[in-house]
Amino acid sequence: MNEGAKATSLNQLGYGLYVIGSKFGEELNGMTANWVTQTSFEPPLVAISIESDSHTRKLIDGGQVFSVNIIEDSEEGRAIIAKYVKPQKPYRNKLGDEDFTTNLTGTPLLAGAISWFECEVVQTLETGDHQLYLGRVVGAGVQQADAVPLTLKRMGWDYGG
Repeated sequence: MNEGAKATSLNQLGYGLYVIGSKFGEELNGMTANWVTQTSFEPPLVAISIESDSHTRKLIDGGQVFSVNIIEDSEEGRAIIAKYVKPQKPYRNKLGDEDFTTNLTGTPLLAGAISWFECEVVQTLETGDHQLYLGRVVGAGVQQADAVPLTLKRMGWDYGG
C-alpha cells in the first residue's frame, strides 16, 4: 500500500470536533474526539470511537453512558477543544472549572457547547487501537441552533493514518 496516499486520503475525510463526556460512579471526565457519527434514525443511534488506553474508555465501560458536546467554530470553541485534548491536572478531574450541567445519564453537558446529546451504550466493538461504542440517544439539548460547529480542518489539525 502507498502509505502517503493512504494518509492523505484519510486526512481528507471531514471530521467535526466534540467533547465526549463520561461518567462512572461519582467521577466525570471530558475528552476531545472527532470520530462521531449518527448510525440510525429509529432508534436514534450514534457511534463514537475512543482510544483503547484512554481514561474515558474506562469510564464509559464502567458507566455505560456518554455525552457528545458539539462545539462552535469560534475562538471560545477552539479554547474548549484545546482544553480537552491532553490530560490535565488533576488527571481525574479534567472538567476543572468548566461550567456544565448533567441530565438523564449524569454525563457532563458543557455550558459552552452549542448543542449536546447523551447516550446509553447499546453495543461495543474493539476496533484495533480504539473501542467503538454504539449509543442510543436518550436526551438532547440545543443552546445555539444557528451556530456553526467546529471541524478538525478549521482547527488546522489532521487525524488520518
